[in-house]
Amino acid sequence: MTQSLLTGFGFRFRLVAVMVAMLIVGLLATYYFNQRAEHQIEDRLNEDIDTLTDAFDVAQSSLNSADYLEDLVHRSSLEEQFKGHKIHVFVVNDDNKIVDSSDGAQQIGKEIPISHTPGQPKTIDSARMSEIIGEGPATSDQSHTFIFPVGTDKGRYYLVIVLATQYVSEAITETANQRLLVSMSIFGVAVLLTGFLAYNFTKPISALSVAVERVASGDLDAEVPIDRSDEIGELARNFNRMMQQLRDQRELEERLTQAEQSAIVGRLASGIAHEIRNPLNYINLSIDHVRSKYQPQTEQAAAQFNSLLGSVKDEILRLNRIVTDFLNYGRPLKLSPKTISVRKLIDETIALVHQKAEDQGVTITVSDSGHVDDIRGDPEQLKSCFSNIIINGVQSMEYGGKLNIDIKNEAKGVRVNIRDTGSGIPTEALDHIFEPYYSTKETGVGLGLAVTKRIIEFHRGAINVTSAVGEGTEFSIYLPNTLQTGDLSNASFDVGNGNK
Repeated sequence: MTQSLLTGFGFRFRLVAVMVAMLIVGLLATYYFNQRAEHQIEDRLNEDIDTLTDAFDVAQSSLNSADYLEDLVHRSSLEEQFKGHKIHVFVVNDDNKIVDSSDGAQQIGKEIPISHTPGQPKTIDSARMSEIIGEGPATSDQSHTFIFPVGTDKGRYYLVIVLATQYVSEAITETANQRLLVSMSIFGVAVLLTGFLAYNFTKPISALSVAVERVASGDLDAEVPIDRSDEIGELARNFNRMMQQLRDQRELEERLTQAEQSAIVGRLASGIAHEIRNPLNYINLSIDHVRSKYQPQTEQAAAQFNSLLGSVKDEILRLNRIVTDFLNYGRPLKLSPKTISVRKLIDETIALVHQKAEDQGVTITVSDSGHVDDIRGDPEQLKSCFSNIIINGVQSMEYGGKLNIDIKNEAKGVRVNIRDTGSGIPTEALDHIFEPYYSTKETGVGLGLAVTKRIIEFHRGAINVTSAVGEGTEFSIYLPNTLQTGDLSNASFDVGNGNK
């Protein structure tokens, strides 16, 4: 409650306010119990004065009656004080002999030496008085003796009244113990309250310390969830603001690193582009020469011959296109959409890896719903996408396995699921496989899946991947039925039922 009331004030103000409040409470409590102790002591003193007055009246009455003091005491209101040895009354004659006593007849006849120093009050030796009383504390520190000379018709007498004062001392001790107990209680409450407030005041500092340790270990996602308006709250907000700036700076550095990698690869690609294209052009021309000079004579052999050479030329053209796409990766992608059959693209892609799959013992199966809708898209670009995924799947099954391709219609599009039973992709790599230049292969450039994702998104589609190490990988590709041409680099894609 105290914490919530003081939240709007500064930390130093709250700390001082709490200390002042505890000091005021302590002073008020101490003042109250001091006043109570004074009243208790005052009441005891008043009781002693009343007792002394009543004892004097009883002693004086004994001088004027035939009754002894012991009988008068039994009939007076002082019986408990006399029995408790709080007060003793003696009647002493002029010869210092006790002629009457409240303690009984056994004291009569004893001598009480009363000093008669001129100009000084009459006194009695305390040791002698203690001996006469015989019990109870009667020393000078614990009792007071009052001597009253009284003249009567029978002669001169002294009324000796001994009043025990240890009861006053007991009252003082009792009140001192009460004050000590109260002071200790106040101190204990103050310690508990101070500990509670210190915990609440320093808890945000502990949270901030933990966050700093996380930052020191390299975790820049650390934040301090503190909603306060004092100095600690301001410190927490500044810390969170600093962490946001560090995260932004880290993201910027990652982008710069990626940009530097892109620039390096771009320069490297520019340097080797002609070295790649020249052999491809030579191979293309050589195929034309082989086709014209070594054409088989029979019609069936010629058809097979031309088909093989045509496939080789198509792949050379595709390689040339890949080189071009590699060089133009950072530029807006230009599509040449046509009405195409996804099943046909899949079959053509499988034909490229059929021999390699057989060599590795990989079985490739294709299933569809019986009728798959045609879509609008760039056949060469999509063929490159399917080729990248299928080739990766075959390569992951070095010692055999199964590659299942499922094609089915979906609302406003077609979905292609490609699943292999290969080695799988580690969990930590799943979030990065579509990033440029990221590869799990020692010889990989890391552009295959990045280009694949880019092409599919430019077709307003989506690609998703799930994988488990040792169980295999599944790519799910969604492609819409229709496609608008143009530069779609800043487009937002409607992915239908697909997951990006």
